[in-house]
Amino acid sequence: MYCRYREISPVCVGKNRALTPKESTKEHLIPKYLMKDAKFKARWQLTFNASDEPNVDISCYKCNNLKNQMADVPFAWKLQYLNQYGISIKSKRSLTRSLTFDPALQLTHDEKEKVLQCVLRGNFYKINDTDARFEFHHIAVFTRKGCVLEVTQQKRKLPRKLKKAIC
Repeated sequence: MYCRYREISPVCVGKNRALTPKESTKEHLIPKYLMKDAKFKARWQLTFNASDEPNVDISCYKCNNLKNQMADVPFAWKLQYLNQYGISIKSKRSLTRSLTFDPALQLTHDEKEKVLQCVLRGNFYKINDTDARFEFHHIAVFTRKGCVLEVTQQKRKLPRKLKKAIC
């Protein structure tokens, strides 16, 4: 068996060889948390459960870990975007070396660490062929051709109970 991302993943250990049983993991194409949402299932007319056959495939541990709670298609887009602009995610060190920052950005070491974490673990939103947005833990990173142009801290939403108490 081979990892389903071996053609586009820069970290996949199954790229040139079959996976061993230790390296392979069960992967959910649509994350389990989305499959629990009745509105989501109704919108896409899904009749199967999260762990049923159409939603489960095999991937290597590293790819599955990087995918986090992303759906399959956005994750594949993220891998293609990173490959297209030479951003290596094999390790944190290679990511640090391959990711470029706009000279106008004045980021501290801690802020750069948060950007790296956001690119590595965050959700991916493709804006167009050259522009993308990564979001992770209330941080948004805007990139153009693989270069970080903007980093924003998103406002946290108040829980409903707290909103009602304030109003």
